[in-house]
Amino acid sequence: NQGDGWTVAVNALERVARGETRPAQARLIALAAQLGARTAELHRALGAASADPAFAPEPITASDRRRWRDAVDAQARCALAGVREAQARLDYGAAVLGRRLRALAAEIDDRVAALAGAPLEAVRTRVHGDYHLGQVLVGGADVYIIDFEGEPMRPLAERRAKQCVLRDIAGMLRSFSYAAAAALRGGAGGGSEKVAARLDAAASAMSQAFLQIYADAMHGCPSFPPAPQARRVLELFLLEKALYEINYELANRPDWVAIPLAGVLTLLRGTPADGDGSA
Repeated sequence: NQGDGWTVAVNALERVARGETRPAQARLIALAAQLGARTAELHRALGAASADPAFAPEPITASDRRRWRDAVDAQARCALAGVREAQARLDYGAAVLGRRLRALAAEIDDRVAALAGAPLEAVRTRVHGDYHLGQVLVGGADVYIIDFEGEPMRPLAERRAKQCVLRDIAGMLRSFSYAAAAALRGGAGGGSEKVAARLDAAASAMSQAFLQIYADAMHGCPSFPPAPQARRVLELFLLEKALYEINYELANRPDWVAIPLAGVLTLLRGTPADGDGSA
């Protein structure tokens, strides 16, 4: 194999940063497209009818959506409090982003309420639960999904709980953005604004390819909501994931916190999935 998906993606993004755009982007799009196909196969398998109650799909209810809202609200409160407490210690760029985020606290509440409030026509299933580029091995033109234990810090019952498949999708999309940020932080291409824009465009193209292939392959699957609902719920889970990342980075890598801060602000500006809206 060529390594995990994170290593392969960051290496290709570093080549994009250095100006080796065409072959590196082709590699990234091929990786994202194959990920979309294999992720859909995984979710279809986990969504199959089963006599085992631990795996049988269940309808998503209003109670589920209330739990989602409560979870995102809790992440938001923790993130805003953490940014406020760390403000004086952040570097200039992160501090500016932090102040912008804190000024949007009411908007976050309103957005979460709107995203979680509408009905959703889909079923809950088992999912991967900790899905990102590091959970994929790349071999030739194919990818192999590994590490199904879920997030190790969560209780086992929570890791086994059935979820909306779009939680996994949000995790992978955020991983694309992180890979681009890692390539920029590595200094490839000099780290200029022009290079940053080139990397953002490459990550966006990956997201588009991933979402398009995934949505096409999941069409008609009971665990995949209709397109307008899917866009809304995906934005909710992207927001939840980026807020979680703020809390994680503040606790572990404060010099990386600008990445999720920018991610939340981008979501609040109304670009939910970096894609064409098909998922």
